[in-house]
Amino acid sequence: MTTHNIPVESEEKEITRKRKRMKPYIRRFLFKFLFVTFTASIVFKFVYGIHVMHGNYMFPAIRDGDLLITYKLEEPLTTEVVAYNVDGHNYIGRIIARGGDVVEIGDSGELLVNGSRPAEEIFYPTISVQDSSIAYPYTVTQGCVFILNDYRMLDSPDSRVFGEISSKDLDGKMAFLLRRRGF
Repeated sequence: MTTHNIPVESEEKEITRKRKRMKPYIRRFLFKFLFVTFTASIVFKFVYGIHVMHGNYMFPAIRDGDLLITYKLEEPLTTEVVAYNVDGHNYIGRIIARGGDVVEIGDSGELLVNGSRPAEEIFYPTISVQDSSIAYPYTVTQGCVFILNDYRMLDSPDSRVFGEISSKDLDGKMAFLLRRRGF
């Protein structure tokens, strides 16, 4: 039985040689990783947004736990779902009126915008929020939008509570919706 004795020095030289050969691969990998990370952060800062729905105030269109991808480069239209910020908190709602429009919520739950009922597929009546400072008819200021949730029978976070939302506080319109909890 013969044993091969490899000197320790040659093993160390071999390890050093392998490390030197790996350095360009590691540098390229790190460069690609940093480039992809930087590009993704720019895209998700200025082009797209990611929002998770908390609560069922947009039911049935968007449910608790759903993932909403928003697109920030287009001005959202009336009746589109948007993400918006109020006092540092993110919310999701539907634009029902823009600057200059007059919003009325009747005692029977009827929503009127500029004297007519908006064309929307909402199943629930729109109730006024208790202890709200919003008086109807309400005229939306230019550069602002009036946002309501789809499930409007609750005192839920929308323009009935917050008032009009500045267009600067919109974080994009819904581009994709991913269901996270069943279908």
